[in-house]
Amino acid sequence: MSFNLLEEASRILEINSITYESNLPVVEYLCKLLEPFDVDIEKQSATHFEKPQANLIVRKGPQTGKTLLFNSHLDTVSAGDFSLWDRTGGNPFRATVDQDKIFGLGAADVKLDALCKLKALEKFINIPFKNPFVWVGTYGEESGLVGARQILESKIVKPTYAVVGEPSNLNIIHAHKGHLVVEICLEDKKARPISKQEKISRLDFLGKAAHSSTPHLGENAIEELFNFLKTMPDLSLVSIEGGHLINVIAESAVLKGLATQKITPNPKKFTASEEENSEKGMVFSPHMTKMLITLYEIVRRYAHVFKKTPLDTFDPPYSLLSCNVLKTQSNQITLQLSIRTLPNLDTNAWFLGFSQEIEKVKQNQEDINVLVKNLRESKPMETSISSTLVREARHILQQMGLQDIVATKATSTEASIYAQMGAEAIVWGPGISVGNVHRPNEFNYIHHLNKAVIFYEKLIESFCVKGA
Repeated sequence: MSFNLLEEASRILEINSITYESNLPVVEYLCKLLEPFDVDIEKQSATHFEKPQANLIVRKGPQTGKTLLFNSHLDTVSAGDFSLWDRTGGNPFRATVDQDKIFGLGAADVKLDALCKLKALEKFINIPFKNPFVWVGTYGEESGLVGARQILESKIVKPTYAVVGEPSNLNIIHAHKGHLVVEICLEDKKARPISKQEKISRLDFLGKAAHSSTPHLGENAIEELFNFLKTMPDLSLVSIEGGHLINVIAESAVLKGLATQKITPNPKKFTASEEENSEKGMVFSPHMTKMLITLYEIVRRYAHVFKKTPLDTFDPPYSLLSCNVLKTQSNQITLQLSIRTLPNLDTNAWFLGFSQEIEKVKQNQEDINVLVKNLRESKPMETSISSTLVREARHILQQMGLQDIVATKATSTEASIYAQMGAEAIVWGPGISVGNVHRPNEFNYIHHLNKAVIFYEKLIESFCVKGA
Protein backbone atom coordinates (compact mmCIF):
# COMPACT_ATOMS: atom_id res chain seq x y z
CA MET A 1 0.00 0.00 0.00
CA SER A 2 1.35 3.42 -0.97
CA PHE A 3 2.29 5.64 1.98
CA ASN A 4 0.91 9.16 2.39
CA LEU A 5 3.75 11.67 2.39
CA LEU A 6 2.19 14.22 4.75
CA GLU A 7 0.95 11.62 7.22
CA GLU A 8 4.39 10.06 7.42
CA ALA A 9 5.95 13.52 7.66
CA SER A 10 4.07 14.06 10.90
CA ARG A 11 5.22 10.69 12.23
CA ILE A 12 8.91 11.10 11.41
CA LEU A 13 9.05 14.62 12.86
CA GLU A 14 7.65 13.29 16.13
CA ILE A 15 10.75 11.09 16.57
CA ASN A 16 13.57 12.72 18.50
CA SER A 17 16.76 12.15 16.50
CA ILE A 18 18.84 15.03 17.84
CA THR A 19 22.44 14.32 16.93
CA TYR A 20 23.58 13.50 20.48
CA GLU A 21 20.65 11.09 20.99
CA SER A 22 20.30 7.61 19.47
CA ASN A 23 18.89 7.57 15.94
CA LEU A 24 17.71 3.96 16.23
CA PRO A 25 14.02 4.91 16.70
CA VAL A 26 13.97 6.75 13.36
CA VAL A 27 15.91 3.89 11.71
CA GLU A 28 13.34 1.36 12.94
CA TYR A 29 10.50 3.60 11.76
CA LEU A 30 12.00 3.77 8.26
CA CYS A 31 12.62 0.02 8.16
CA LYS A 32 8.94 -0.58 8.83
CA LEU A 33 8.02 1.93 6.13
CA LEU A 34 10.27 0.01 3.72
CA GLU A 35 8.69 -3.41 4.38
CA PRO A 36 6.61 -3.43 1.12
CA PHE A 37 9.64 -2.41 -0.98
CA ASP A 38 11.68 -4.93 -2.99
CA VAL A 39 15.00 -3.77 -1.54
CA ASP A 40 17.88 -5.10 0.55
CA ILE A 41 18.31 -3.36 3.89
CA GLU A 42 21.48 -3.15 5.94
CA LYS A 43 22.18 -1.39 9.23
CA GLN A 44 25.74 -0.26 9.88
CA SER A 45 25.96 -0.01 13.67
CA ALA A 46 28.02 2.50 15.64
CA THR A 47 28.21 4.43 18.90
CA HIS A 48 28.21 8.23 18.99
CA PHE A 49 27.89 10.43 22.09
CA GLU A 50 27.83 7.09 23.94
CA LYS A 51 24.50 6.29 22.29
CA PRO A 52 23.73 3.48 19.80
CA GLN A 53 23.49 4.72 16.21
CA ALA A 54 23.19 3.26 12.73
CA ASN A 55 23.61 4.14 9.10
CA LEU A 56 20.64 2.73 7.19
CA ILE A 57 21.65 1.41 3.75
CA VAL A 58 18.97 0.45 1.23
CA ARG A 59 19.94 -1.23 -2.05
CA LYS A 60 18.14 -2.19 -5.23
CA GLY A 61 19.35 -3.43 -8.60
CA PRO A 62 22.46 -5.29 -9.75
CA GLN A 63 25.68 -5.42 -7.75
CA THR A 64 27.76 -3.89 -10.53
CA GLY A 65 27.32 -0.88 -12.77
CA LYS A 66 27.21 2.89 -12.38
CA THR A 67 25.69 3.37 -8.93
CA LEU A 68 23.27 6.18 -8.17
CA LEU A 69 23.35 7.04 -4.46
CA PHE A 70 20.81 9.15 -2.58
CA ASN A 71 21.83 10.40 0.87
CA SER A 72 19.80 12.01 3.69
CA HIS A 73 21.02 12.41 7.26
CA LEU A 74 18.58 11.31 9.93
CA ASP A 75 19.81 13.47 12.82
CA THR A 76 18.93 17.06 13.64
CA VAL A 77 20.48 19.84 15.69
CA SER A 78 19.15 20.55 19.16
CA ALA A 79 15.74 22.23 19.29
CA GLY A 80 16.99 24.94 21.65
CA ASP A 81 14.42 26.84 23.68
CA PHE A 82 11.04 25.11 23.15
CA SER A 83 9.16 28.31 23.93
CA LEU A 84 10.51 29.90 20.74
CA TRP A 85 8.73 27.27 18.62
CA ASP A 86 5.49 29.25 18.62
CA ARG A 87 4.40 27.86 15.22
CA THR A 88 4.26 24.35 16.72
CA GLY A 89 2.70 25.27 20.07
CA GLY A 90 6.01 25.14 21.90
CA ASN A 91 6.77 21.57 20.79
CA PRO A 92 9.40 21.26 18.01
CA PHE A 93 8.47 17.58 17.57
CA ARG A 94 4.85 18.32 16.70
CA ALA A 95 4.48 18.70 12.95
CA THR A 96 2.21 21.63 12.20
CA VAL A 97 0.76 22.36 8.76
CA ASP A 98 -0.21 25.91 7.88
CA GLN A 99 -1.33 26.31 4.27
CA ASP A 100 1.76 25.43 2.13
CA LYS A 101 4.16 25.08 5.06
CA ILE A 102 4.93 22.24 7.44
CA PHE A 103 6.79 23.21 10.63
CA GLY A 104 8.92 21.02 12.89
CA LEU A 105 12.50 20.15 13.82
CA GLY A 106 14.02 18.44 10.78
CA ALA A 107 11.31 19.56 8.35
CA ALA A 108 13.92 21.13 6.08
CA ASP A 109 17.14 19.67 7.49
CA VAL A 110 16.47 16.95 6.36
CA LYS A 111 14.09 14.27 7.60
CA LEU A 112 11.36 15.09 5.11
CA ASP A 113 13.89 14.91 2.27
CA ALA A 114 14.50 11.31 3.35
CA LEU A 115 10.78 10.59 3.01
CA CYS A 116 10.70 12.21 -0.45
CA LYS A 117 13.49 9.94 -1.64
CA LEU A 118 11.76 6.81 -0.34
CA LYS A 119 8.44 7.96 -1.79
CA ALA A 120 10.19 8.26 -5.17
CA LEU A 121 11.68 4.77 -4.79
CA GLU A 122 8.22 3.38 -4.00
CA LYS A 123 7.17 4.04 -7.60
CA PHE A 124 9.65 1.40 -8.79
CA ILE A 125 8.53 -1.57 -6.69
CA ASN A 126 8.79 -4.68 -8.89
CA ILE A 127 10.48 -2.69 -11.69
CA PRO A 128 13.96 -4.03 -12.53
CA PHE A 129 17.00 -1.75 -12.48
CA LYS A 130 19.84 -1.84 -15.01
CA ASN A 131 22.19 0.02 -12.67
CA PRO A 132 22.55 -0.19 -8.87
CA PHE A 133 20.64 2.18 -6.61
CA VAL A 134 21.60 2.93 -2.99
CA TRP A 135 19.81 5.10 -0.44
CA VAL A 136 21.76 5.97 2.70
CA GLY A 137 20.31 7.46 5.88
CA THR A 138 23.19 8.60 8.09
CA TYR A 139 23.69 9.46 11.75
CA GLY A 140 25.84 12.24 13.19
CA GLU A 141 25.86 14.62 10.22
CA GLU A 142 25.20 17.58 12.50
CA SER A 143 28.19 16.66 14.69
CA GLY A 144 30.90 16.19 12.09
CA LEU A 145 29.52 14.04 9.21
CA VAL A 146 30.34 11.07 11.44
CA GLY A 147 28.06 8.52 9.78
CA ALA A 148 29.17 9.46 6.27
CA ARG A 149 32.80 9.19 7.38
CA GLN A 150 32.07 5.64 8.55
CA ILE A 151 30.61 4.91 5.10
CA LEU A 152 33.83 6.24 3.55
CA GLU A 153 36.15 4.25 5.81
CA SER A 154 34.23 0.99 5.48
CA LYS A 155 34.04 1.23 1.66
CA ILE A 156 30.57 -0.28 1.91
CA VAL A 157 29.33 1.66 -1.11
CA LYS A 158 30.99 2.81 -4.34
CA PRO A 159 28.84 5.57 -5.83
CA THR A 160 29.28 6.88 -9.34
CA TYR A 161 26.74 9.64 -8.75
CA ALA A 162 25.71 11.01 -5.34
CA VAL A 163 22.71 13.25 -4.62
CA VAL A 164 22.93 14.58 -1.07
CA GLY A 165 19.81 15.99 0.54
CA GLU A 166 20.00 19.49 2.01
CA PRO A 167 17.48 22.33 1.60
CA SER A 168 18.56 24.10 -1.61
CA ASN A 169 15.34 25.82 -2.71
CA LEU A 170 15.22 23.19 -5.51
CA ASN A 171 18.49 24.54 -6.93
CA ILE A 172 21.45 22.36 -7.90
CA ILE A 173 24.43 22.91 -5.59
CA HIS A 174 27.57 21.88 -7.45
CA ALA A 175 30.11 23.30 -4.97
CA HIS A 176 30.24 24.18 -1.29
CA LYS A 177 32.64 25.28 1.43
CA GLY A 178 34.61 22.99 3.68
CA HIS A 179 34.46 22.92 7.47
CA LEU A 180 37.48 22.91 9.77
CA VAL A 181 36.93 22.49 13.52
CA VAL A 182 39.72 23.68 15.83
CA GLU A 183 39.86 23.25 19.59
CA ILE A 184 41.92 25.35 21.99
CA CYS A 185 42.31 23.93 25.50
CA LEU A 186 43.75 26.11 28.28
CA GLU A 187 44.90 24.68 31.60
CA ASP A 188 45.49 27.01 34.55
CA LYS A 189 48.22 25.64 36.83
CA LYS A 190 47.46 28.35 39.42
CA ALA A 191 43.70 27.67 39.63
CA ARG A 192 42.52 26.97 43.19
CA PRO A 193 39.41 25.43 44.77
CA ILE A 194 36.68 27.90 45.61
CA SER A 195 35.97 28.43 49.30
CA LYS A 196 32.59 28.39 50.97
CA GLN A 197 32.81 32.05 51.98
CA GLU A 198 33.28 33.33 48.44
CA LYS A 199 30.23 34.58 46.58
CA ILE A 200 29.63 33.93 42.88
CA SER A 201 28.21 36.35 40.33
CA ARG A 202 26.42 34.80 37.36
CA LEU A 203 26.00 36.60 34.04
CA ASP A 204 23.68 35.17 31.38
CA PHE A 205 24.40 36.42 27.86
CA LEU A 206 21.64 36.25 25.30
CA GLY A 207 22.09 35.68 21.57
CA LYS A 208 20.18 34.30 18.61
CA ALA A 209 20.85 30.92 17.01
CA ALA A 210 21.83 30.60 13.35
CA HIS A 211 23.77 28.21 11.17
CA SER A 212 27.50 28.81 11.54
CA SER A 213 27.77 29.20 7.75
CA THR A 214 25.66 32.37 8.03
CA PRO A 215 26.65 33.85 11.40
CA HIS A 216 25.43 37.31 10.37
CA LEU A 217 21.87 35.98 10.67
CA GLY A 218 22.36 35.25 14.36
CA GLU A 219 23.88 36.87 17.42
CA ASN A 220 26.72 34.98 19.07
CA ALA A 221 26.29 35.00 22.84
CA ILE A 222 29.89 33.79 23.26
CA GLU A 223 31.12 36.93 21.49
CA GLU A 224 29.06 39.05 23.88
CA LEU A 225 30.66 37.18 26.79
CA PHE A 226 34.16 37.91 25.51
CA ASN A 227 33.31 41.56 24.81
CA PHE A 228 32.29 41.88 28.46
CA LEU A 229 35.39 40.03 29.65
CA LYS A 230 37.58 42.57 27.82
CA THR A 231 36.17 45.27 30.10
CA MET A 232 37.17 43.31 33.24
CA PRO A 233 40.61 41.77 32.60
CA ASP A 234 41.22 41.23 36.33
CA LEU A 235 38.01 39.27 36.91
CA SER A 236 38.53 36.01 38.80
CA LEU A 237 36.65 33.48 36.68
CA VAL A 238 34.92 30.39 38.05
CA SER A 239 33.56 29.13 34.72
CA ILE A 240 32.42 30.14 31.24
CA GLU A 241 30.03 28.04 29.18
CA GLY A 242 28.26 28.58 25.86
CA GLY A 243 26.89 26.83 22.81
CA HIS A 244 26.14 23.14 22.23
CA LEU A 245 27.06 22.30 18.64
CA ILE A 246 29.96 23.58 16.57
CA ASN A 247 27.76 24.32 13.55
CA VAL A 248 25.29 26.51 15.46
CA ILE A 249 25.87 30.10 16.57
CA ALA A 250 25.50 30.12 20.36
CA GLU A 251 22.17 31.55 21.51
CA SER A 252 23.25 31.62 25.17
CA ALA A 253 26.40 31.78 27.28
CA VAL A 254 27.06 31.91 31.02
CA LEU A 255 29.95 33.52 32.90
CA LYS A 256 30.53 32.87 36.60
CA GLY A 257 33.08 34.80 38.63
CA LEU A 258 33.84 35.92 42.14
CA ALA A 259 31.50 38.68 43.24
CA THR A 260 34.26 41.04 44.34
CA GLN A 261 32.55 44.03 42.78
CA LYS A 262 29.01 44.93 41.78
CA ILE A 263 28.17 44.26 38.12
CA THR A 264 25.37 46.30 36.60
CA PRO A 265 23.30 44.22 34.17
CA ASN A 266 22.79 45.35 30.59
CA PRO A 267 19.25 44.27 29.61
CA LYS A 268 20.17 44.18 25.91
CA LYS A 269 23.30 42.07 26.47
CA PHE A 270 23.16 40.12 29.73
CA THR A 271 21.40 39.59 33.05
CA ALA A 272 23.23 39.42 36.38
CA SER A 273 22.49 37.49 39.56
CA GLU A 274 24.18 35.88 42.56
CA GLU A 275 24.43 32.09 42.79
CA GLU A 276 24.81 29.64 45.64
CA ASN A 277 28.39 28.44 46.17
CA SER A 278 28.59 24.66 45.72
CA GLU A 279 32.28 24.53 46.80
CA LYS A 280 32.96 22.20 43.84
CA GLY A 281 34.35 24.75 41.42
CA MET A 282 37.75 26.27 40.81
CA VAL A 283 38.80 29.89 40.78
CA PHE A 284 41.02 30.71 37.81
CA SER A 285 43.98 33.02 38.15
CA PRO A 286 43.94 36.49 36.47
CA HIS A 287 46.45 35.05 33.97
CA MET A 288 43.69 32.83 32.57
CA THR A 289 41.35 35.77 32.03
CA LYS A 290 44.04 37.74 30.24
CA MET A 291 44.99 34.74 28.09
CA LEU A 292 41.37 34.24 27.06
CA ILE A 293 41.08 37.89 26.03
CA THR A 294 44.27 37.61 23.98
CA LEU A 295 43.06 34.46 22.22
CA TYR A 296 39.75 36.07 21.43
CA GLU A 297 41.52 39.02 19.81
CA ILE A 298 43.59 36.61 17.69
CA VAL A 299 40.44 34.81 16.56
CA ARG A 300 38.71 38.07 15.66
CA ARG A 301 41.76 39.23 13.68
CA TYR A 302 41.87 36.03 11.62
CA ALA A 303 38.15 36.35 10.94
CA HIS A 304 38.81 39.82 9.54
CA VAL A 305 41.78 38.64 7.44
CA PHE A 306 39.57 36.03 5.73
CA LYS A 307 37.49 38.82 4.25
CA LYS A 308 40.47 40.00 2.18
CA THR A 309 40.44 36.92 -0.11
CA PRO A 310 36.81 36.48 -1.27
CA LEU A 311 35.32 34.25 -3.96
CA ASP A 312 32.28 35.96 -5.42
CA THR A 313 30.60 32.67 -6.40
CA PHE A 314 29.94 31.97 -2.69
CA ASP A 315 27.63 33.73 -0.25
CA PRO A 316 29.08 34.85 2.12
CA PRO A 317 32.03 35.24 -0.29
CA TYR A 318 34.83 34.57 2.23
CA SER A 319 35.90 31.94 4.74
CA LEU A 320 34.17 32.33 8.10
CA LEU A 321 35.55 31.92 11.62
CA SER A 322 33.41 31.82 14.75
CA CYS A 323 33.71 30.52 18.31
CA ASN A 324 30.60 28.41 18.88
CA VAL A 325 31.31 26.16 21.88
CA LEU A 326 32.82 27.11 25.24
CA LYS A 327 33.33 24.66 28.11
CA THR A 328 34.84 24.65 31.61
CA GLN A 329 35.98 21.53 33.45
CA SER A 330 38.06 21.59 36.61
CA ASN A 331 41.04 23.89 35.88
CA GLN A 332 40.56 23.82 32.10
CA ILE A 333 38.65 26.01 29.64
CA THR A 334 38.05 24.81 26.07
CA LEU A 335 37.10 26.88 23.03
CA GLN A 336 35.89 25.26 19.80
CA LEU A 337 36.18 27.24 16.58
CA SER A 338 34.20 26.70 13.39
CA ILE A 339 36.00 27.69 10.16
CA ARG A 340 33.89 27.54 6.98
CA THR A 341 36.62 27.29 4.36
CA LEU A 342 36.66 28.43 0.75
CA PRO A 343 38.50 26.28 -1.82
CA ASN A 344 41.21 29.00 -2.02
CA LEU A 345 42.21 28.58 1.66
CA ASP A 346 45.20 26.32 2.37
CA THR A 347 43.95 24.94 5.68
CA ASN A 348 47.24 23.21 6.55
CA ALA A 349 49.19 26.46 6.18
CA TRP A 350 46.49 28.40 8.02
CA PHE A 351 46.42 25.99 10.97
CA LEU A 352 50.22 26.04 11.21
CA GLY A 353 50.32 29.85 11.29
CA PHE A 354 47.44 30.04 13.78
CA SER A 355 49.10 27.49 16.10
CA GLN A 356 52.46 29.26 15.93
CA GLU A 357 50.90 32.60 16.87
CA ILE A 358 49.20 31.07 19.90
CA GLU A 359 52.46 29.36 20.84
CA LYS A 360 54.19 32.76 20.97
CA VAL A 361 51.48 34.15 23.26
CA LYS A 362 51.71 31.09 25.49
CA GLN A 363 55.43 31.75 26.13
CA ASN A 364 54.47 34.90 28.03
CA GLN A 365 52.11 33.01 30.32
CA GLU A 366 54.07 30.28 32.10
CA ASP A 367 51.14 29.46 34.39
CA ILE A 368 48.84 28.57 31.47
CA ASN A 369 49.23 25.45 29.32
CA VAL A 370 47.68 25.78 25.85
CA LEU A 371 46.97 22.95 23.40
CA VAL A 372 45.63 23.60 19.89
CA LYS A 373 44.02 20.69 18.02
CA ASN A 374 42.62 20.17 14.54
CA LEU A 375 39.58 18.13 15.59
CA ARG A 376 38.25 17.37 12.11
CA GLU A 377 37.96 18.73 8.63
CA SER A 378 35.57 18.34 5.70
CA LYS A 379 37.10 19.52 2.47
CA PRO A 380 35.27 21.84 0.07
CA MET A 381 33.31 20.05 -2.68
CA GLU A 382 33.12 20.98 -6.35
CA THR A 383 31.58 19.04 -9.24
CA SER A 384 31.95 20.34 -12.78
CA ILE A 385 28.91 22.04 -14.25
CA SER A 386 29.51 19.95 -17.37
CA SER A 387 29.44 16.64 -15.46
CA THR A 388 26.90 13.95 -16.36
CA LEU A 389 25.02 14.32 -13.08
CA VAL A 390 24.70 18.11 -13.23
CA ARG A 391 23.63 18.04 -16.88
CA GLU A 392 20.98 15.36 -16.24
CA ALA A 393 19.69 17.14 -13.12
CA ARG A 394 19.33 20.37 -15.09
CA HIS A 395 17.52 18.54 -17.89
CA ILE A 396 15.04 17.04 -15.41
CA LEU A 397 14.34 20.42 -13.80
CA GLN A 398 13.67 21.86 -17.25
CA GLN A 399 11.24 19.00 -17.97
CA MET A 400 9.45 19.82 -14.71
CA GLY A 401 9.10 23.48 -15.67
CA LEU A 402 11.49 24.58 -12.92
CA GLN A 403 14.51 26.84 -13.13
CA ASP A 404 17.70 24.85 -13.68
CA ILE A 405 19.80 27.06 -11.41
CA VAL A 406 23.30 25.81 -10.56
CA ALA A 407 24.74 27.46 -7.45
CA THR A 408 27.16 27.14 -4.53
CA LYS A 409 26.46 26.65 -0.82
CA ALA A 410 28.03 28.20 2.27
CA THR A 411 27.79 25.03 4.36
CA SER A 412 29.71 21.77 4.31
CA THR A 413 27.74 18.59 3.58
CA GLU A 414 28.15 14.86 3.17
CA ALA A 415 28.66 15.50 -0.55
CA SER A 416 32.33 16.18 0.26
CA ILE A 417 32.61 12.60 1.58
CA TYR A 418 31.17 11.06 -1.58
CA ALA A 419 33.33 13.33 -3.73
CA GLN A 420 36.33 11.85 -1.90
CA MET A 421 35.12 8.43 -3.10
CA GLY A 422 35.36 9.69 -6.68
CA ALA A 423 31.65 10.28 -7.22
CA GLU A 424 30.09 13.13 -9.13
CA ALA A 425 28.21 14.78 -6.27
CA ILE A 426 25.55 17.45 -5.98
CA VAL A 427 23.45 18.83 -3.14
CA TRP A 428 19.74 19.21 -3.80
CA GLY A 429 16.64 19.30 -1.69
CA PRO A 430 13.26 20.83 -0.86
CA GLY A 431 13.02 23.85 1.40
CA ILE A 432 15.22 26.83 2.12
CA SER A 433 18.31 26.88 4.29
CA VAL A 434 19.35 30.46 5.03
CA GLY A 435 17.40 31.95 7.92
CA ASN A 436 15.42 28.74 8.40
CA VAL A 437 17.47 25.72 9.52
CA HIS A 438 19.12 25.50 12.95
CA ARG A 439 16.53 27.93 14.25
CA PRO A 440 13.11 27.72 15.92
CA ASN A 441 10.07 27.35 13.62
CA GLU A 442 12.02 25.47 10.94
CA PHE A 443 9.69 24.66 8.04
CA ASN A 444 9.44 23.20 4.56
CA TYR A 445 7.13 23.97 1.67
CA ILE A 446 4.65 21.21 0.90
CA HIS A 447 4.80 21.98 -2.82
CA HIS A 448 8.60 21.61 -2.59
CA LEU A 449 8.18 18.15 -1.09
CA ASN A 450 5.93 17.09 -3.94
CA LYS A 451 8.36 18.49 -6.53
CA ALA A 452 11.21 16.66 -4.80
CA VAL A 453 9.45 13.31 -5.15
CA ILE A 454 9.07 13.87 -8.90
CA PHE A 455 12.70 15.01 -9.27
CA TYR A 456 14.00 11.92 -7.46
CA GLU A 457 11.71 9.64 -9.47
CA LYS A 458 13.11 11.01 -12.72
CA LEU A 459 16.71 10.60 -11.53
CA ILE A 460 16.06 6.96 -10.63
CA GLU A 461 14.34 6.35 -13.94
CA SER A 462 17.19 7.93 -15.92
CA PHE A 463 20.19 6.40 -14.16
CA CYS A 464 18.82 3.09 -12.87
CA VAL A 465 15.83 2.00 -14.96
CA LYS A 466 17.04 3.24 -18.34
CA GLY A 467 20.68 2.97 -17.38
CA ALA A 468 21.76 6.37 -18.66
